[in-house]
This record gives sequence, C-alpha cells and structure tokens, in this order.
Amino acid sequence: MERSSRLGTGRCRGCRNGDDELPGVGPNAQQPCTDALEQGSPKGAGGHRTPTTGHAGRSCGVQSRDHRLGAGRCHLQRDEAVPASDDVHRHEMSAARSLAILCAAIIGLAYFAASSPETVAAERMATFETTACGDGSRTNGTGVVVRDGTILTAAHPVFRSGSITVRLPNGEPEPATIVALDLAADLALLEIESASASPIEFAIARSGDEVVVAAASTGASRSRISRAIDVRIEEVGGPRRISRIGYELDVNVALGDSGSGVYDTSGQLIGIVYGRNPDGELRSFVTGKGQLAEFLERDVDTSEVFRCDPDQSRVILKE
Repeated sequence: MERSSRLGTGRCRGCRNGDDELPGVGPNAQQPCTDALEQGSPKGAGGHRTPTTGHAGRSCGVQSRDHRLGAGRCHLQRDEAVPASDDVHRHEMSAARSLAILCAAIIGLAYFAASSPETVAAERMATFETTACGDGSRTNGTGVVVRDGTILTAAHPVFRSGSITVRLPNGEPEPATIVALDLAADLALLEIESASASPIEFAIARSGDEVVVAAASTGASRSRISRAIDVRIEEVGGPRRISRIGYELDVNVALGDSGSGVYDTSGQLIGIVYGRNPDGELRSFVTGKGQLAEFLERDVDTSEVFRCDPDQSRVILKE
C-alpha cells in the first residue's frame, strides 16, 4: 500500500488517541496509515485488508494500493470529521423526505378540519333559553350566526318570550333582542353584540344529498335530505294555514333544536329546522333557502324591537 493511500477525503496525518499520537505514526512517520491499525485483522479476497478499528477507536476502510476509496485522503485527527458514506447520505435524504411528507399530511388534515362543514356549522351555532311572557312557557332553541350581531332562528320558541339569553360557542351567556319576526315563515332574527361572522351563504339541496345539522342536542352531525316538500301548516300563534316550502330530513331532532342550521357539505346554509315528526319517526322539517334569503334581505329598523306584552302573552313590536 502506498504511503499516500487515499481513504475518505484527505491524507492520513496520524490517528490520535486522546491528545497523544500513536507511536510511529505522525506527520514525519515513514510507515503507512495502516500501521496505526490493530494488526492481525483478516484479509479479504485478493489480499485486501478489511476495515478494522484503530487504536483511536475509529474505523478506517483500507484497501490495496490499486484500489481507492472515496475521492480524497484519510483525515483521522481528533478535530476533523469523517465524511458520511453514500448509504448514510441516502438514508438522511430519505428521512428528510419522509418528514416533509408527514408535515404536509398534518397540515392537510388541519386545513380539512378547519374548513369541514361540521366545523363551520359548530362555529355558527348559538343556543338560547327564554323566560315566559305572561301566561307563556319557558323555552329553549338553537340558531345560526348569519352575520355580525345577528342570529337567525325559528319564531315559535321566541314569540312568547319575556327575555332571551343566548350562548355562543366558547362564550358567556348574553341577552338578545328580537329585531325581526315572521310568524308565517316561522323565522326570527335576534340581535346580540358579541356575535361575529362573515355573511352567510345559501345553497339549494336535492333529495339524497348529505347534509350537516347543527343542533343543540347533538352538536354538528350528518344527515340526509329525504325529499323536497311543500307543507301546509298552521301559522305560528294563529289559525291560518299557510304553505311552507323546504325539506324533509331523515333525522328526528329533539326539543330545543328548533332553529338549528342545516348545511350542505361545502358549509353553505340550506335551511332552518322548524319541526319534527310527532310519531318518533326519523323525520324533521326544514325551511328552505327561498324564504330564508327573502327574510334576511328585509330592511330591519333596530330602533324598534319586539318586547313582551304580558296581556297578550306574546311579543309585539315596540320602540
């Protein structure tokens, strides 16, 4: 083997053990780098010495004079690094790629969770309870934050209320007032200072479509449109029978779920729950987009609100 054997990336200038050079090995030594290796290590085929561990506890890959390993010369001094092999480099690159893929997957899942219809529905959901007006009864209901300061809900839980207390997600109970009421459509708008949301977007559903219902009893859960319907139903608080166009769902909501928002799988509002099947079958009824959009587009004079009239046991419009 040549004295200037090329092993690794530099010239072997003497392996060190601690701070002391090994005997006979140093910058001026005339013996090759292999002299610093423990003797008696087996030889491979063709007389090549297999890699062994030197006195300094390092591994030197040594081959015959007609074989070269690497592109440089062997630096085994204590303060000099031994270059990584190609296998280690490939392993590091593979680990880096795996880490990058894992990070991308986590980010994707986080984005999906943040933008899922269940998340949208839950963030817009409000629940409320009322006190009785006159001879009325206390009620509970659910609503949808449709824009800043405004909650859309059903009319029948609030039109006989003495007061309304709303709770938003992760919020404290807060009083609300009724600023719009449509007893024929069974819709109401509540005003509350802390409610904050971008303007709601509407969509139309079809039979068989998967939807998300944000109800007080269950939270945001999946259901399905059974069919579009035109229901003949009594006006809230009155004898008139009116037509209400909307949907039938294959789920049975609970008391306190009236006013729950129903969303398509992109997070757009398709309706508001106003009733359920009294026989316990999996059927609930939803006011559709047409009446919702028309109701929200009305001019609302917030200087006039609906307040309890104990003599009538219902709310009436007052300044």
